[in-house]
Amino acid sequence: MTEDESATLEKTRLVPPQWNGQPLLLASAGARAVLAGTGTHLAASRLPAAAAVPATLADLGRCLVERAGLAPSGLTVLLDPATPARLGEALDRAAREATSVLMFHYVGHGVFGPDHELYLATQATTDLGQGAPGHQALPYAAVRRILASSSAEYVVMVLDCCFTGGGRPVPARAVDRAFDAAWPGAYVLASSSRDGNSWALPGVRHTALTGALLRLLTDGDPAGPEALTLDHVHHHLAGALPGAGFPRPRRLAGDLDGLPPLAVNPAHAGPRKRQNPPIASPGDLNSPYRGLAAYEPEHTRLFFGREEPARALAARVRQALRDAAPPVVTGPEQSGGPILVTGPSGCGKSSLLRAGLIPALRDGAGQEPPRVLLTPGERPLTSLARALTAFGGGDPERLRAVMESDPGSARRWLPGPLLLVVDQFEEVFTVCAEEAERRRFAGTLAQLSRSAAVVMAVRSDFFGHCAAYPGLLEAVRRPEVVAPMTEAELRRAIEEPATRSGLSVEPGLTDLILEDLRAQRGTDDLLALLSHALLATWQRRTGGVLTMAGYRAAGGVARAVAMSGEEALRRLGAEFEPVARALLVRLVHVDARGNGAPRRVPLDELSPGKDSIEGQVLAEFVRARLVTADGDEARLAHEALVRAWPRLGSWAETGRAALLVRRRLTEDAEMWQREGRDPQYLYAGDRLATAQSVV
Repeated sequence: MTEDESATLEKTRLVPPQWNGQPLLLASAGARAVLAGTGTHLAASRLPAAAAVPATLADLGRCLVERAGLAPSGLTVLLDPATPARLGEALDRAAREATSVLMFHYVGHGVFGPDHELYLATQATTDLGQGAPGHQALPYAAVRRILASSSAEYVVMVLDCCFTGGGRPVPARAVDRAFDAAWPGAYVLASSSRDGNSWALPGVRHTALTGALLRLLTDGDPAGPEALTLDHVHHHLAGALPGAGFPRPRRLAGDLDGLPPLAVNPAHAGPRKRQNPPIASPGDLNSPYRGLAAYEPEHTRLFFGREEPARALAARVRQALRDAAPPVVTGPEQSGGPILVTGPSGCGKSSLLRAGLIPALRDGAGQEPPRVLLTPGERPLTSLARALTAFGGGDPERLRAVMESDPGSARRWLPGPLLLVVDQFEEVFTVCAEEAERRRFAGTLAQLSRSAAVVMAVRSDFFGHCAAYPGLLEAVRRPEVVAPMTEAELRRAIEEPATRSGLSVEPGLTDLILEDLRAQRGTDDLLALLSHALLATWQRRTGGVLTMAGYRAAGGVARAVAMSGEEALRRLGAEFEPVARALLVRLVHVDARGNGAPRRVPLDELSPGKDSIEGQVLAEFVRARLVTADGDEARLAHEALVRAWPRLGSWAETGRAALLVRRRLTEDAEMWQREGRDPQYLYAGDRLATAQSVV
């Protein structure tokens, strides 16, 4: 901002725009805002003065009152607090008074002490290396404790700081560590500057971040929405500040469903009308996003971000198909054997095979090679026999018997070279109880790979298990690893399906999602959580636009699955929760290590019919895309559901405890038998009651 522009802002009285929409964030009687800043310090201080701080605080206070609807009685402006205690007292008082929203906006120096902790400078800050740092500056950890203690529904913290070591080097990634997590209901917006001159330019009325915020609230954003949420504010500043040579601000938010807008956008030109409904039914099948379900071959036009791994895998499969044809000398590099695709849970292996690999194998005429696709289940040989006979004809029971006696002879049942895809191969370890069955299944696949292209997808935590089977050793040596998607690939996966479906993505939404994904990096099931969050955001679209507000309302990447589960229970009603619990727990297999994974259950074992209570409960979870019902079986849509929905995880944990009790009961019963049924080995008291409760 130039000096002329600053003067214009100072002299112009802001006129609140007309607004008949949702109440603004700071407009309620229970809102409190503390604007604090330090521009001058004691003569011995190592920190430079910041002449822009007084005007920055004064103009921001006026703007929040006249643009954001904040009551003057709810505003505290504290310029150059003399001590950390003075700043902490003002913040603590506002935290106790706030009931709806608490805002803390600090302008000044963020100083890292010798303990590598962050402090907010006050007038008393001289050198944090001399004496106790907390006597000179307010610890950021104390600020967080005060804000988190407030009963306000939402907490907003803006740190317009230059982060410095006060004459010492700033520790590597120290700023990142200071802002490593938000708490529920909190929104943190912070500068990331380490240069005092770039934070507050000499001769300019306002500091960089707050000055850009003031311009946005005063002039508006012609490309923005009718009302500016905090996410819109961040999106605008993330473009405006780097464009002016300042660092991109950072954002940290936690569980902000329903956060009201901050201010009206004075430059809004009016909405573009569309006829799409604002909220879709959970069971609407027109979504460009699949939620927890895998993308199938028919969804290839909506499958983005995995083009390169699909091409690499397709090249190996084509070679395997050539090798499976009548013998042709192709050179010494051909190796044969199955192709093993591996990666962590939720990385998109199933979608890569179905919507990536299969379409990539189409020839110039659009023809795909013959294919058989199966998952092992509890009886892998039976699943394989049924899949092969469904494709080429024959009796599945007879083929199973052939596989058991002579796995190599199963090749005669193949009608010719084909693609055999075994998805979720880890089921041979998680739900198949017999080692003999596992060995026959692995051996049969190895034999079939001599006459077919056999591709197996297995979770990385079970990849090493495959080395125990000789027929899979070559596959283990040369796996196709599904690597995490790059941000460019993730951006395509987010935006392209919407574009292909005639929808648009609100500016800033993709960046918000990518930030959430970075914060969740290392979490299991990340792509599955993303896909479900996108589905839930689509269900809350506004006028054909996927919005940041819809994404927040859906729960974001971290909470969308859990919110969908809870919403499904609410639609059913509390009286049906016991039925839902019994049904869902039956769809979870708890292994010997206590880990939960989906299991397939025949529909007739879950309910006597679609009109029964159990059938209606099951149908609700199918509509919510949390359970799939294919043919005569049902299963959880993805194992991520067990981990991402705390209620279901708790129910499964109860099932795990029962499993352990049953296992101990079996062992003790065997000991009782070995000891000649000695009565002293019989259960009594609490131990007997616990055993009776689970059998």
